[in-house]
Amino acid sequence: MTGNDFVKLCMEEKKMILKEYFDDESKSEGGEIEESAYIYFMNN
Repeated sequence: MTGNDFVKLCMEEKKMILKEYFDDESKSEGGEIEESAYIYFMNN
């Protein structure tokens, strides 16, 4: 999943599966970009 795909997912399914997604993806490379998006969407 790319950063752009993640942003689209957030727009469509905001806050829905993000917790599970980050529990799984936080260990993989590129996690910082998705984590920033996660924080952004959780605060908006």
